[in-house]
Amino acid sequence: MENEKDIAVFWVNAYRSNCDAGAGTKNCLMVSDADQWSDTLSYTYFYNAIEGFEFKPGYFQKIKVKLIKKEANNLPADMSNLNYKLIEVIQEKKDELFQLHGNWKLSTLNEEPLDGLDDTPRLQIDLATQKVYGNNLCNAYNGSIKKLDATSFHINSIAQTRKACPEEKQDLAKNYTRALLKARKYALQEEALILYDLNDLQVLRFIKE
Repeated sequence: MENEKDIAVFWVNAYRSNCDAGAGTKNCLMVSDADQWSDTLSYTYFYNAIEGFEFKPGYFQKIKVKLIKKEANNLPADMSNLNYKLIEVIQEKKDELFQLHGNWKLSTLNEEPLDGLDDTPRLQIDLATQKVYGNNLCNAYNGSIKKLDATSFHINSIAQTRKACPEEKQDLAKNYTRALLKARKYALQEEALILYDLNDLQVLRFIKE
């Protein structure tokens, strides 16, 4: 029988996140030691590999792992003294918001198609940090997500660089940023993300990249 001290149970988040690996960054698992899943769980970076575990993007997984102590001889001071081995996957839960995660290209602004343009604004939604990033054709921007659930999408504020912008791009850049800040709701239709304002008017339509 396994010693309970050598066993850990935790939830693995549905997406990875970049984390500081000392000499650089790497893509880390994010875990929570909560017993029951909820959409308000707080996750921490998990820097180690888990032998036998298959990460599934878009799925929360509750797993049981065995903790195996490493030999202390010549072990670097900044390295964990434990190895982790999967015992079992206890539960899986699909992340309904996962489709939002990633990069999107603007196709329609205030229901007007952006045909004939060499380039269009971009939006990156990062669920791990609850932030958005992108470029409005003139400047790079970032913002914090204030509310995100099955139907709501609300960005708290946007900060952007202040580079000089060609005159022919200025109106599109300003109108795009204004529309993004107006967004309060969303819908997903195949490979499209549609954002609506408080009056249910479509302000932005993106396609997945």
